[in-house]
Amino acid sequence: MNKIFLDTNVLVSAIDTTRENHKKAISLIEKIKEKEIQGFISTQIIGEFYVSLTRSLGGIKAESILKRALILASDYFSLMIGGEAYA
Repeated sequence: MNKIFLDTNVLVSAIDTTRENHKKAISLIEKIKEKEIQGFISTQIIGEFYVSLTRSLGGIKAESILKRALILASDYFSLMIGGEAYA
């Protein structure tokens, strides 16, 4: 199985329908959900994602989206911490 490490831009693009790469980000996440590829994120990416959402959406809405995103991420992504992968 192919493996991919997602950066903040992919996650933000998946949420923000006005971004140029929104459809590509959604397609990539769908491939991860369908187990065509294995997706990885890190705690740093989660933090950056939250900061990006807060700047564009405001704190309360960003927190709500982040909570839903983390629930989804736990089902489909593996977490990278210090170079080690955790499913």
